[in-house]
Amino acid sequence: MLTPESDSRKTPRDEEKCPRCEGPLYGYPEDRGAGSRVVAERHIVICSACGTDEAIRDSRGDAPVLPGEWPIAGGPRYQLPRP
Repeated sequence: MLTPESDSRKTPRDEEKCPRCEGPLYGYPEDRGAGSRVVAERHIVICSACGTDEAIRDSRGDAPVLPGEWPIAGGPRYQLPRP
């Protein structure tokens, strides 16, 4: 029986953390993360939940959480259910 510590199916990708919330960067195998909206180039990859949070904040006119304020305590405020 495999334990989480000995699971040979884990990859380095599974260990990556979201710089915005410090949670897992990828929630499921097909997850590509999101490009943070706080930089014009969107070159900072964040988890899907944080990407959703940034999109909702943007659509509501709320102030963004800037990288200097990362990691955010308590994780993203707004989240959509996972598929």
